Amino acid sequence: MKMKISWKIYVTLLVFGILLSACAGEPEPAEFPAPAPYAPTIFDVQVDAVAGQERLNDPRPNIIFILTDDQPNDTVQFMPTVRDVLLRDGVIFENAFITTPLCCPSRSSILTGEYVHNHGVYTNKTPRGGAPKFDDSSTVATWMQNAGYRTAFFGKYLNEYDLLDPAGYVPPGWSEWGVFMDKNIVADDNIGSSTYYENYSVSENGRIVE
Repeated sequence: MKMKISWKIYVTLLVFGILLSACAGEPEPAEFPAPAPYAPTIFDVQVDAVAGQERLNDPRPNIIFILTDDQPNDTVQFMPTVRDVLLRDGVIFENAFITTPLCCPSRSSILTGEYVHNHGVYTNKTPRGGAPKFDDSSTVATWMQNAGYRTAFFGKYLNEYDLLDPAGYVPPGWSEWGVFMDKNIVADDNIGSSTYYENYSVSENGRIVE
């Protein structure tokens, strides 16, 4: 008799514990503090100067293409300009397709409008990819410049850009060029990847600036 009672109590407690865990539901997502106030960006700057009459008479639009590279959606909360300007005032595509979601091949496709098997940049590094593999003779830069546009590229270009010769090389078609090298040219290779994000060197129209 005692064995049956203890067994019933055990089963009851077990069932009760399962019900409690089921009712608990999924844990609340972690909350992160809001980003600190950030400095004004190009979107906030008040420019007193007005465009010249020649520009006002030109019906062609200004085109600015902004790419946030390899960005998971859950990191947007830490990028206030992307969140508060690009997302809030922009267009969200519910369906988007990338044929080759890898950095250098995808960037090469953006610059040329071609599939990977056409532009030939298959990977991020040589010999089958990287900047040395890319043919920059005909890109959106050369097309726009030939159409009368003043072009500019700022930020990251292609993987292994620092392997191009001469150092700080400016590809055809770019009127203004401000691209960071893969790392600081005087950095110690033993430091690690931090040199790729802090104190990197920049090519300013072909002149390397640390």
